[in-house]
Amino acid sequence: MNEGAAMSFPFRPLLAAATLAISVFSTHALAVVVQGTQASGFPGDTVSVELRVTPEVGDAVDFTKVALWSFRVFWNESALQFQPNSSTIAFGTYGGGLTGVGAGLPATGKLLSTAVNNAFLLDWEYDGTDLASLGTGIVFTGVFTIASNAPLGDYAFLFADAFTSSIVDESLNAFDYSVTQGQPMMITVRKPPSVPEPATLGLLLAGLGAGLGLRRRRAV
Repeated sequence: MNEGAAMSFPFRPLLAAATLAISVFSTHALAVVVQGTQASGFPGDTVSVELRVTPEVGDAVDFTKVALWSFRVFWNESALQFQPNSSTIAFGTYGGGLTGVGAGLPATGKLLSTAVNNAFLLDWEYDGTDLASLGTGIVFTGVFTIASNAPLGDYAFLFADAFTSSIVDESLNAFDYSVTQGQPMMITVRKPPSVPEPATLGLLLAGLGAGLGLRRRRAV
């Protein structure tokens, strides 16, 4: 996995064509299902969430003949600590760790894949030789440890920065999946159960003991 900043990826003329295609063919997004899962935990817990991008029958975008694939996931790094070695991605014939995504894409294409504190970014571009196949769709599973000082609340994931997460096939049919359908991909940080202070616990136990003693005396 290249560790360079994804923002410096040298997008070539195909990106301009893809951007135009996304604007012209945006209605094709209706035929692709994008779903996120939700998880919750306490500070210090490790949880996982998924993003699924699945084409439907008759979809205008051909997932088996992809010319440009941009996959971008962002999160709040102060609250969620990414575990890249435990996270996975599956598409086409590939299913495994984030560092091995190149094994599932044509080597002739141009690939940049990087994981940083607040994002996982993948960009693959057709070079005129071999198209990529995403098969029946994409499943990204992200594993995160909730920071010990994370404020309570919901932390939704985003899928776009200067560029959107998108798929463009050889005919320039395009799909922008920067927004999930239905429930978002999200982690909720919950308040841990309260634990009585030692002094308070001692008073409770003393009160319980006194109550039991009083019952015994009354029973005599």
